[in-house]
Amino acid sequence: MIDFLVNLLTPTFVNMGASAADVSNYFHMLSSYIYIGLGALLLMIVILIAAHWIAKKGNRHVIRWTAVLAFIGAIVIIVNAVCYGPMHSIVSGFLNASKAEISEEVAADSATAIEKIGEEGMVLVKNTGLLPLKEDVKALNVFGWASAHPVFSGTGSAASGDADETTVDIIGSLNAAGYATNEELTKLYQDYGKEVWGGNRPVINMTTQDWSLPEPTPSYYTDALMSNAKAFSGTAMIVIARSGGENADLPGDMHAVIKGTFDVAKQGLVLDSVEHNYNFTRATFYNNTYGSKTESY
Repeated sequence: MIDFLVNLLTPTFVNMGASAADVSNYFHMLSSYIYIGLGALLLMIVILIAAHWIAKKGNRHVIRWTAVLAFIGAIVIIVNAVCYGPMHSIVSGFLNASKAEISEEVAADSATAIEKIGEEGMVLVKNTGLLPLKEDVKALNVFGWASAHPVFSGTGSAASGDADETTVDIIGSLNAAGYATNEELTKLYQDYGKEVWGGNRPVINMTTQDWSLPEPTPSYYTDALMSNAKAFSGTAMIVIARSGGENADLPGDMHAVIKGTFDVAKQGLVLDSVEHNYNFTRATFYNNTYGSKTESY
């Protein structure tokens, strides 16, 4: 019964922004309350029907109305028990989120902590002496589609709604640090993919996972472009970026995604056998080498 309700109601809750996994987890967590509510419903139906035979004609409506009111009272008690019991933190957070006020001091401390964590989390895997750049390096060729379209946040609870508007991008930060960057390269990356992604990153959110890697194909790096890049600077930076997060797990086999055969359920990578929990592996991939899009289910 619980799995039936999960399969029936999951699309509705997913459209409201919930993840399929959370819907399943909450329904199973609240299974005892659900069964009590269904039992009360069944009892009410039995009384409504039985009243026709067990009560006199003038008293039947009293019995039926009493049964209905008793059922409503039972549902109110059950909902109250759920809200003050297993779902207390969720309900409380939802009701109080709009009332939360963050002081400027707390916001400043948060920004400082984020900056510190970012600095401490950046690790040079191997440095052969190129870094830090010498003082006479004033210009950089910045390669990589992600240089013009960085990943500012993750998915699900890791998402940041205004990151694109409030964050300084890579090119902007390099310019602010005093480095000139190859505008011809940047324009290439800004323009590439507009017909497919609208010039932005492929969509990865709660319900859509597009794992395309929108790097320009070799034909875009013409002899003229590379010659201009060499003349612009002898130093280059390559930027790559991958997004991931809650309810949008990274595929373990990109080749299978490209071929449209990636199916984590059949691979036995998840213990739960409920089919709807595999929605997060349903990915799309645009093969920009051949100009075709494949879907994985």
